[in-house]
Amino acid sequence: MTDNLNLSDTSKPDKNINSTIFNTITGQENRRILYFVLTIILFVILTGIRLVFLEKEQIINQHHIQLQSIATLKTEEINHWFQGHEKNIKYLTTTSLFVNWLESMDDTPESLFLTTIQSLKKNLGLHSLSILNRDRDVLYNLGQHSLKMSPQLKQVVNDAFNSREVQFSSIYFEERDGVIFTHFDIVISLMGSDQYVLIMRLDENELRFPFIQKWPVFSNSAEALLFKQDNKEILFLNELRHERNKGLYKRIPINNAPVLANQVLKGEIQSGKLIHGVDYRGEAVIGVSQPIPNTDWFLIAKIDESEINEEFFDHIIWILLGLSLLIFSVLSTAIIIINQSKLNRSLSHEKELALDSLDSLFKIMPDQYFRVSLEGVIEDYRSQKVLSTSHSEDLIIGQKISDILLGKRANQFNLKIQNTINTRQLQTWEYEVITKQSHEWFEARLSLSESNKQIIVLVRNITSNKKAVVSLKESENRLRSITDSANDAIIMADDEGRVSFWNTAATKIFGYLNHEAIGSKIEQLIIPDAFKDAHNQGYSAFIKSGQAEVIAKTIDVTAQHKNGYPISIELSISKLKIKNKWFSVG
Repeated sequence: MTDNLNLSDTSKPDKNINSTIFNTITGQENRRILYFVLTIILFVILTGIRLVFLEKEQIINQHHIQLQSIATLKTEEINHWFQGHEKNIKYLTTTSLFVNWLESMDDTPESLFLTTIQSLKKNLGLHSLSILNRDRDVLYNLGQHSLKMSPQLKQVVNDAFNSREVQFSSIYFEERDGVIFTHFDIVISLMGSDQYVLIMRLDENELRFPFIQKWPVFSNSAEALLFKQDNKEILFLNELRHERNKGLYKRIPINNAPVLANQVLKGEIQSGKLIHGVDYRGEAVIGVSQPIPNTDWFLIAKIDESEINEEFFDHIIWILLGLSLLIFSVLSTAIIIINQSKLNRSLSHEKELALDSLDSLFKIMPDQYFRVSLEGVIEDYRSQKVLSTSHSEDLIIGQKISDILLGKRANQFNLKIQNTINTRQLQTWEYEVITKQSHEWFEARLSLSESNKQIIVLVRNITSNKKAVVSLKESENRLRSITDSANDAIIMADDEGRVSFWNTAATKIFGYLNHEAIGSKIEQLIIPDAFKDAHNQGYSAFIKSGQAEVIAKTIDVTAQHKNGYPISIELSISKLKIKNKWFSVG
């Protein structure tokens, strides 16, 4: 097999140098991985910081949009409230019911006028309903208190008589018997006449606009504020969420700069824009303002910044949790990569050491080592020296052994591979390589690897052993020729007294064939019964010490033939020590 394989020494670097290089590479790779991991963690942290700012900005933008929508909604609700009253006003300005009654002064309780006017007061939620003539005399008053002509009311009544159009008063306050009443009056010129006006005074609860307190989404702090400027103060017109029963009475100075309402009244903030400041409580808030058309009122939809911050912190917790999991994943992956890298390098280093040890082993052993695939392709080899020059070293790896063997040996090797795979047992194969320059013998041993995916082949040059065996056989044949041609019987017995050599003359003299004598005890073959005890005692002493009286002497003794009759013989015995045991030759 090896006559066609070029197997030579492969120089290996010093083990200490390998170890130093290994440790240097390991440190460099770990540092690179560490730098890479730190870079990723820094990127994740910076990304997290950016996400935090973006999240805060996004939450504020979402609330800005929400506040814009709610402010618009509440403004429309107030407009609807005004429009509802305008429909009633339009009816009252065109109906002849009041003028007809005033001219006839029909005060019958069951009259159409009284029924209509009482129903109108109830349906419109009025505090009172009064009729005045041009002399400002109260012709009719439907309410709990008499009509008191305050300066504000006088001005509106004068405007109504002069313009013959509907006039709205501002919200104003009146004191009666120590009690403060809030008024908002609508003065209507009846039938466009300059003789009579109808005063509709709204109920105080209606003026607090309870409908705008309903917030369309869940919130712990959000509310809508309806307000106006009253001299040098800000007057809140609706019921306040955080200060109950303060609507129409809550006032704060107009010069309180951070207050949202103050910023709006000063014209510092455009309608719909986001406002940052404080509310009537002094709490930090954000809001959006809208003017109420055809009035000097304004509306702000606002929410506490603390509630936004709570929402922001809830989001931050999830962001931090996600970033922590991401960093943990990166670190875990890095640890796994580093450990795997260390393991791979360690295995690679151990493999190099093992291969180096294998090379060193084969430098002192005569064997050739082949690692062969199940298809017979050479994947690796180790050899003590160059055994052939038929193929270059580069051409051996990757070839099939059967392709570079000669003649029938290729088929024999393939058969041995198949037997190894099928039986999973050690296969031994001896073969000859004969060239013009030499005649050599080799022994190949094939064994399946533990993974069952490769075959390990060890090849040993047994030429010297073969030659020794041949030489030994030749010597034995020469000795056999000499002993067979001798007329004297030549017998050799081992330390147990068993025959190990028996020549032809011994067969002629004693009658036992060679195969009958070999392995049998000498006493059973040729020693008469009368001398067996003496023979056994003497032979036992001989095998212990190598000494006996008959050694190196010629004596006449009586032996026994195979057929049982006695034979007189002349006996000469010599001793021979083989493997520290005494043999006798006679």
